[in-house]
Formats: sequence, structure tokens, C-alpha cells
Amino acid sequence: MGRELGCELKRHTESQHYLTPSLFKHYQLFSLMSCPVTHAKNTNQHLGRIVLDMKQRHRTSEQKHQDNARIEQEKNKQDAAQARAIKQVADALISETEAEKNLLTK
Repeated sequence: MGRELGCELKRHTESQHYLTPSLFKHYQLFSLMSCPVTHAKNTNQHLGRIVLDMKQRHRTSEQKHQDNARIEQEKNKQDAAQARAIKQVADALISETEAEKNLLTK
């Protein structure tokens, strides 16, 4: 119905004929259906950008090796930092126990 009504309304508006109130109401509904309201944030955004951003990019084997090497290097840094922290805690506990032993033996 909307398509036929749209053609009829276009003929009416193009020929500068008077629109009856019921026809004007249908014209308003048709114009709302054909032109959805867009929020200001979305006016300059591409419709398929969401899909394109989610798509996984293809990488060459060299890029994969570089990425894997970088990830391995970061993991090694984190492991080394964790080991240093554990050693510091262990050294602190050892020094406390030695201090307690010295206090008890005196």
C-alpha cells in the first residue's frame, strides 16, 4: 500500500493539487517511513563499518612470527618480574627469620 500511496502522493504534490486531510496524514506517514531519523552521532558513519571492524585481518606468516615473538618476549618479561617479586618476598622473610633467631639466641 505504501508504494502505491507514495506514487499517488507524488502525483498529487507534483501537480500542485490540494491534499485532503486524510491524504496528508498518509503522506506524513509515508515520508517518515522513507526517511528514518538518524542520530547526530551516526550521520557521518559508514553503515558497514561495524562489520568491517569485526572482520579478522589476514596476516602473512612473517607477521605471525613477529607477533608470536613479541608475545613471547612480553610473557618472559612478566615472568621475570614475577620471579623478582617472589625473590624479594623470600629474601624479606629470610632476613626476618634470621633477625628473630638472633634476638632469641642473645
